[in-house]
Amino acid sequence: MVDASALLTLLLREPGWERCRRGRAPMTSAVNWSEVSQKAWSRGVDSAEVLSAVSSAGLGILPLTQE
Repeated sequence: MVDASALLTLLLREPGWERCRRGRAPMTSAVNWSEVSQKAWSRGVDSAEVLSAVSSAGLGILPLTQE
């Protein structure tokens, strides 16, 4: 599972982004996606652009469940 911090680092190509690609499962949660989307928007990045990057990276978004 890719957490929000790692996903932001990866998508924004922040220092250390290469390490975020290694050893990670290609999934993130809807909760993490929400946080990433909000933070990207606050930095002036369109959420559609972030979603496109997530899709092209092969990351899936798991739905929020009660489990």
